[in-house]
Amino acid sequence: MKFEQALYMNGNESRIIQLRSIILEKNFEEVIANLCCPYDGCNARLVYNRRGDGNNYLSKRIGDSHVEGCEYDSEIISVKYTTVFLDENGRLSDKGILRRKMEAMNAFDNFIDPPKEEARKPTNPNPRTRKKRENESRDKTLEEKTVKRIKYDPDAPTIDVNRQDNSSIREPSFLQRILNQISTKDAGKNLKTSAKLEKIVINESANRAQIYGRLKEQRVTFELPPSFFTSAVRRISSAQLMEFLKILNEYITSKDVDLYITTLCQSKEINIEKLTLFIYEPDFMSFHFVRGQRFKTLSEVAIAITTKRI
Repeated sequence: MKFEQALYMNGNESRIIQLRSIILEKNFEEVIANLCCPYDGCNARLVYNRRGDGNNYLSKRIGDSHVEGCEYDSEIISVKYTTVFLDENGRLSDKGILRRKMEAMNAFDNFIDPPKEEARKPTNPNPRTRKKRENESRDKTLEEKTVKRIKYDPDAPTIDVNRQDNSSIREPSFLQRILNQISTKDAGKNLKTSAKLEKIVINESANRAQIYGRLKEQRVTFELPPSFFTSAVRRISSAQLMEFLKILNEYITSKDVDLYITTLCQSKEINIEKLTLFIYEPDFMSFHFVRGQRFKTLSEVAIAITTKRI
């Protein structure tokens, strides 16, 4: 059962929090560790589930039970299925990259400038129970499916669907994280995040660069390693990428603008005081103004600057 609100209980503090407001809580980690079912008298603990597309949701913690008569209690019969997973290293498809960037920009806009919502009544749960059909066999097994589960590797090729073996592709997930939501639990993960651009430091001799940004009090450094500049996938030279970054740096440091980067990236060890994330491909980056112009790539924003469209 999913919830649109939860009861926060910690010591003497007790209050109802809407699902969409949890991410805005100042003590985010403490809040999500102390959430309960909002039904009066039910203390079943809840889990704040963070999805890669940003559509986070609440669910009952495994092992906890609702109080008798709780309107959020439902008994669901699971459906059996058989899936064979084959793990392979690979890159994201072009469509996969673009979709993830668009999702991340939309989520960030909604965080910075929440859409206006009409006041609505408290949640009135209407749980659904899947009833077992009389002629449904308990041992029934669905058709076996093969799924190629891709682990992101910037040096590997894009894995295509093989129509002959009826396989499908499950591209790696990139978890939607607002900067102040990143924690040590996100170490070694694929992430989608955003920051206001502050400056770019370029080291041409080492084929490296750092993009510095922040969101409110949280600062971040995006590292662009040599592989960012030397990959031949997009056929853009290292010199051209450096030039694009110089154009962008000149723009953000000479003008009073709130230009944001939204990017796919990877984390290693997480140090919140010196947060560093790694961008391995130029196409992972997009740039935008809050609910304004969007630029899908580094080259697009550089051209917009040089042609004075922004």
